[in-house]
Amino acid sequence: MKNFNIQVKGKAGFKEKFQAVVKVLRDKAVELAKLEEQLPSVFRDLRNKVVHAGYEPNNEELNTIITWTLQILEKLKSCKRSETLH
Repeated sequence: MKNFNIQVKGKAGFKEKFQAVVKVLRDKAVELAKLEEQLPSVFRDLRNKVVHAGYEPNNEELNTIITWTLQILEKLKSCKRSETLH
């Protein structure tokens, strides 16, 4: 978060941090898919199933999580690069 100058309150959780990321991307006119905006809820639900119900995500679910996470990170890096160029 610090590398991208994204401000969050002291003990912000994943949801708050992700919302801050989404806000930065929106402010920079980066287009986000509806699913990308819903990732915090999706990840939290999956996390709760893993932690509390003993659920084990299958390879397809893990690959989906990795793919969407990498896409968000790439959008952030792209914003950072464009700021550096200006």
